[in-house]
Amino acid sequence: VRGVLILGSMSVNKPWHTQPSSKSHTPPRGSMSDSQPPHHSDHSVASSTSSVRTTETPVVGVSGVSGRLTDAQVREIVEQKRGVCHEVELVEPGTPITQELVVAAVTGLLSVFLFGWNNGNVNSPSANIQADIGLSLDDSNVWDPDTWIWSVIVSSFSIGALPGALYLNGVSKSSGRKRAITLGAWVYAVGGLVEAASKYVGKSSSTGALLTLGFGRFISGVAAGGTTAVVPVYLGEIAPVKLRGALGTAFQLVCVIAMTIVQIIGLPSIFGSSHGWPWLFAVVAPLSLLLVMLSSSMLESPRWLLKQSLSASDKAQAQAFKTEALSTLVKLRGVALDGLAGLPGMRNPVQEEVNEMEIQMEEESARGVLSISQIFTDRRTRFPLTLSLVMMAGQQFSGINNAFNYSTSFLKSNGLTQSSCNLVMVIMNVMNLVMTLIATFLMDVAGRRTLILSSAGGMLLTIVVLTFALKASITALCIVAVVAFVGVFGIGMGPIPWLLSAEILPQEAMSAGGSTATVVNWSSNFFVAMTFGPLSNALGNFSFVPNAVILAVFIAYLCYNMPETKGKTLEEIQQELGRRAQKESEATEQLVGTSATQCHA
Repeated sequence: VRGVLILGSMSVNKPWHTQPSSKSHTPPRGSMSDSQPPHHSDHSVASSTSSVRTTETPVVGVSGVSGRLTDAQVREIVEQKRGVCHEVELVEPGTPITQELVVAAVTGLLSVFLFGWNNGNVNSPSANIQADIGLSLDDSNVWDPDTWIWSVIVSSFSIGALPGALYLNGVSKSSGRKRAITLGAWVYAVGGLVEAASKYVGKSSSTGALLTLGFGRFISGVAAGGTTAVVPVYLGEIAPVKLRGALGTAFQLVCVIAMTIVQIIGLPSIFGSSHGWPWLFAVVAPLSLLLVMLSSSMLESPRWLLKQSLSASDKAQAQAFKTEALSTLVKLRGVALDGLAGLPGMRNPVQEEVNEMEIQMEEESARGVLSISQIFTDRRTRFPLTLSLVMMAGQQFSGINNAFNYSTSFLKSNGLTQSSCNLVMVIMNVMNLVMTLIATFLMDVAGRRTLILSSAGGMLLTIVVLTFALKASITALCIVAVVAFVGVFGIGMGPIPWLLSAEILPQEAMSAGGSTATVVNWSSNFFVAMTFGPLSNALGNFSFVPNAVILAVFIAYLCYNMPETKGKTLEEIQQELGRRAQKESEATEQLVGTSATQCHA
């Protein structure tokens, strides 16, 4: 983790300082909201320079304002809030990587590691797990009950993730990110032990083993849903601006590393044997306890603390929260609060960061927050929300999780030997890891639109090749196609749906829109995992053809609707989407008017 942070900052342990700037910069709107979707990146803030204000800046409140404001009103209030402050440019030749920052990042990313571990620990040892819990799958029977039961067990992870994401996100809002992550660690431990126990329950009752494993998967899913909802927000709120992109990338990278490790050591020749597979689940418990111990030393999110100070009922409580927020930022940034020690004229980047967060929170408060029903009816949010939901569903219906959860059993049922299936699984996970690293560097070079269209097109092409190879029984080509399928996913279809959702949704719709996107993603995940087993029995070599059809429709939709966001600020993206929404609204009104005229005639 420290290596990732160093690569992100490119220069370590150099002091912050400010220098006068002749330019006036508008501060980026790059902070994460409480319900922002999992797996975000802060590319939009990396190119902007922070705007800070002096201690002489007059504070203009927004009292008397009720309801939602227009963009023009919000901009006016924010400019009044900034007043006649002197603009300076924060020059950061290097960002200190403090021990507190490393501990906080390691703790959050350990939760991500557990998520990736649980997401990939049933694929490699699936044959021995099925045998030990009393399942005997019939690949030739579409309605084979054991196939359906196994599909339910695998997909119960996604079922648990839905309430887990909603509940632990609520805990993070009310009680803090730290408490939500700690609670998730205990849930991970319980889920892993319950899953491991299914092996020994199966010796006396096959039904009991099935229920135990399914329930354990559900519990682990609850914790995983919480990880995807809470940890990306926490990482974005503790990271300095220069390191937000690195920590955002670290989320996906750590998840992929965990999946790669567990699927390799889960091979039957290692820990995937009849005696070894319970340990793949049980090892989650000590890792979770390590997470709990680390969480006692991790710092709370300074943004959450500051938000509590603004909503506190009395001044003493508000001051206590603000003081803790300042103290937390001092520890995370490694900067002394000289400007608060009574030295006139001294400005400090910690105080400036707090000032900017206060301005952003007041801007969000002035705009108002849209409900889930409002985001579907509001003209400004309807299009970006639809695009976000289509990308979330398209990501899952592309068939990627079928490759991770069922590749061993699917390829074996289509004629590949066990050794060939093991080779495919190892290469597939290594390729996923490599492509995730490559995507990090290409994201701001090639652009989001180019990458996701290339990724979806590549997946469509590899499905065609895979189907041909299976039909012709060309083992080498099957291996190449499956590995390429996973590789091209990692370069665009994996990270971009989550990233773009954060970029195209207006701030006032971020909470409701992020929650809706999370629900759609996990629901799609559940449906795909639930149906692939029986579908594979019915279609055989053509099992991925339905995914190819969905990808073709997905590509056509994106070609017409997806904007390029590379190199644009969030404000520029919102202006572009606003103009598009206005044109569509005018076109709809014109069409309705024409239809009414024709009906009248």
